[in-house]
Amino acid sequence: MEQFHDGHHVWLRSRANGLYLCADDDRSGVSLQQDRASAHAAWAVHILHFNGGDVLMLHSAANGRYLAAYRAEGSWNVERRDLNRLPSLTFSWYALGSRYGDDVLLRHFKSMFFLRALFRRDRISNSGGVGLCAMDRGTTTMQWVVEAIPPRESVPTLPDPLSPSSLSGVYRVWYVRANPDGIICPNNWRLFLFYGRSVRNLSALLAI
Repeated sequence: MEQFHDGHHVWLRSRANGLYLCADDDRSGVSLQQDRASAHAAWAVHILHFNGGDVLMLHSAANGRYLAAYRAEGSWNVERRDLNRLPSLTFSWYALGSRYGDDVLLRHFKSMFFLRALFRRDRISNSGGVGLCAMDRGTTTMQWVVEAIPPRESVPTLPDPLSPSSLSGVYRVWYVRANPDGIICPNNWRLFLFYGRSVRNLSALLAI
């Protein structure tokens, strides 16, 4: 579990085919995709302290659902589900060390099956599927590389304001300030004239 830190975001890459665990567009499906530069490939880490140990929950950055496994018609399926629709153990996983370096095995808490990449890879769409396996067969299909997603850089600073000579136009700006409770009084609207198009200058005026 040392590779997972509560509140951080990670990518999960299959050692078998190099594809990333991704949330599908249908709000429930899970698949393996090549492109990680998408919210669909990002998973927020939630660590739960349960029964004297730690369990892992993976929260999709794409739509807020959790990676889950559930039993239906005699078989276990991997999907994303809302937390309030299934027992919490359906969303819980163990992260176990692998015999290959820093790779991890993800073992489902309730079924005790392992998350695995399906061996077949669609060469046209460059994607693959995921499922569960009852035992650790020592193959790369059950090994996952945990890649930490670095925090976003701070919001870039605004550029320096342009000189008035390079600007044109005058704008009437209406504004109102909320009270400490966030309530806006409809009688407190104010008007001022703003010259130019500098966001920095406008921000400075509104901050006064």
